[in-house]
Amino acid sequence: MLIILSLLAVASAAPATASSFAETESGRATADLAVDGLLSTGWAEGAAGDGDGEWIEIDLGHATELHSVSIWPGDMTRGKRSFRESGRPKLIRLLVDGQQQGEAVRLLDQMQRLDLPVDVTGRKLRVVVDEAYGGGVFSNTYIAEIAVNFPDPGPKDGAWQAYLQSSAAQRASQQFDADLLEHYQAYKAAQFGDRDALAWISDAAAEGEPWIRKAAARRVSVGYRAQAIVSAPRAQEALRKLKDANAIPALEMAMLRATGEQRQVLSETVEIFYAYQELVGNKDRIAPPWGESGFWKGALRGFDEPLAIEGDADGNLYVADTGNSRVQRFGSNGLVTKVFGGEPDIANAWFEEGRKFYVSGSAPSDAPGHFTNPVDLELIPGKMGTGMAVLDATRRVQVFDASGATTAAWTVDSENVLRPGRGGTGYLAWLPKKGHLLVFIGDEAITYDLQGTELGRWDVQHGTPSAVEVMKNGTLMLAFQNQVWQYSDDGFPHSVRADRDILGRGFEDLDLTVDDDGKLWVLTDDGVIHKFKKPGKLDFQVAVTDGSLGHQRFVVSDGMAWITYDDQIIRVDAYQKWLDAQSAAEGDDNGQLDLDPVGQ
Repeated sequence: MLIILSLLAVASAAPATASSFAETESGRATADLAVDGLLSTGWAEGAAGDGDGEWIEIDLGHATELHSVSIWPGDMTRGKRSFRESGRPKLIRLLVDGQQQGEAVRLLDQMQRLDLPVDVTGRKLRVVVDEAYGGGVFSNTYIAEIAVNFPDPGPKDGAWQAYLQSSAAQRASQQFDADLLEHYQAYKAAQFGDRDALAWISDAAAEGEPWIRKAAARRVSVGYRAQAIVSAPRAQEALRKLKDANAIPALEMAMLRATGEQRQVLSETVEIFYAYQELVGNKDRIAPPWGESGFWKGALRGFDEPLAIEGDADGNLYVADTGNSRVQRFGSNGLVTKVFGGEPDIANAWFEEGRKFYVSGSAPSDAPGHFTNPVDLELIPGKMGTGMAVLDATRRVQVFDASGATTAAWTVDSENVLRPGRGGTGYLAWLPKKGHLLVFIGDEAITYDLQGTELGRWDVQHGTPSAVEVMKNGTLMLAFQNQVWQYSDDGFPHSVRADRDILGRGFEDLDLTVDDDGKLWVLTDDGVIHKFKKPGKLDFQVAVTDGSLGHQRFVVSDGMAWITYDDQIIRVDAYQKWLDAQSAAEGDDNGQLDLDPVGQ
């Protein structure tokens, strides 16, 4: 529980003053803690409310040429947890010697170092909190640290650098190395890690070597201590090797001190640690039937990409789990019966662009039977069972037999690149009568046999398709936004088989599938299924979802549709939906009472 105190500005000789302060469980959160160079301490206002109108003022001691003012908002003691628990500035104004500098600045609600450019000479710097984000637990608004001209050194930098090179400093640094090794070994020796040892190492990574902190408090001018106290690189390296997620707050503070390439490295390290935390915490988890968002077995991860789905004659469903770099086979009960790919691991693979580090259900790899973001799959029925072909974001095609063994693999020779968006613009089509596999990469189609020998290629005249299906007679159905065209397998476009006149005008994207009887089905992203008697001749259409889908893929068997959407598989009895709609319509027509007067 916080005890709230008020404090008026004290004598001008103080390095920092404030409109008020709060006394917390850790002690008084006074203004001077916002200029001590440490991010694990800070000033907390103590007025009633969320801190609107409160201020903190820094006295630099003399007129100083200012180029920037850096602010670390919020309570960073325990990382994101403490940041959210307490208030943090939302809208601030900056004054130098009583003169406002520029307009008020609105802060994003995230842990950050805000660097405000200025061009002024002054002595007293005041930050006014006009508006604050409310804390989830405590109402007090925090500012962890304020610095000027960061990361440039202060006016006494020459003397500070000379001290760092002194024999006393060298002895202190050597002692730190010895202490660090001792704590590192203590952590490794403990069965479940030594918490005290980890706290010591984390403290050095977040707030620098202890001897540097003490020296900076005495030798470095107010406003420049944050740049004098740097994160200990050797402590960072120790934390990377220990891979303990409890070190995340320390690494976040180290990142907020850093600039340039070092900041980028630390940012990636923090991403990796959050991913590692998720990996350790959920590695034994199993998703409920028909999936959920995640990396564990049975979960799916699309990152807003559609997840290709196909069904075999035994009722199994195969899903190209793009974000998890694997293919999963679901049984009729909605649980996974087989996973194609490797073991879960931390990755940042995402087509050719990459992304923030995350936990992938399978480590992206070019090893046989592994994938890097599979974008499409095609089932290949045979006498020995159902095989499969898979295309991934690296343009690699792999062919599997009915047992799941890889029988062939090759990389498609194409200048087109698979990028995120509608499945990465890559598709597979199996031509059973010819025994050929057709691979679409952008607006190019290449024909192969199942050993990877190229047999021909052609350009798609209407551009890059958004869906591809093969009819029983071997002709192709290609979707282009709001039209479905019939193509021959050598690239000749015959005619439009469906467009907005048939499908309606309330959609932007669609997917195609062919059922067991060879009938064409279309699912538009407004949640409407369209079943055709034959291409160009509609059988029926019915809304199967209450809202829009977006990035959907589906397969149909015996009138039952399975749709991948929002990292799960939705099951819809399309025939029953249509019959229910027909019955409702007939009830509206035949169940009305005629109240018109006779003869009128």
